[in-house]
Amino acid sequence: MTQNTVLVATGVTYYHPNDEAAFFEWLDRIECVASYRGEVRDLFISLKRRPTRHDLLELLAFFFRYGIDLKQLSQFETKSNRDWFCDAQKYWYRGVFGKHEGGPVSDKPTKQDRLEVWHDGSAICVIAVGSHGDPLDLGEHEVEDLIEKLQGALAEDRT
Repeated sequence: MTQNTVLVATGVTYYHPNDEAAFFEWLDRIECVASYRGEVRDLFISLKRRPTRHDLLELLAFFFRYGIDLKQLSQFETKSNRDWFCDAQKYWYRGVFGKHEGGPVSDKPTKQDRLEVWHDGSAICVIAVGSHGDPLDLGEHEVEDLIEKLQGALAEDRT
């Protein structure tokens, strides 16, 4: 890696001015970050060196938290980090490396996945996010269960 490795954060959403402040405070504390500059909706993050394990774990968490494209972190895979970085059970795996084919990862919802439907009094809310952070890929039975839950929430909304 040369000193001019640049990562790009596009269209980051801040939900409060303190959220934006926290974003930049965290970015300033990531040791491998040399500088950053913004242009329109892109923030260009320049690295001063190849990320250490600690840096990479922090970048993964930071990118995941703020919805920054994780795929660009795949360039930091090495022989020495492959055992943990390429672990298909980690929350970042799909974001960094794409969909896992075969092996122990399943697209069926697990206990760590969130598949919820409820009525909050003014709206029907749906969450379908896998433990890996990506939207769930639901099979036929899971879709039928989701439809049943949605129908229950609709019935509650109509009462």
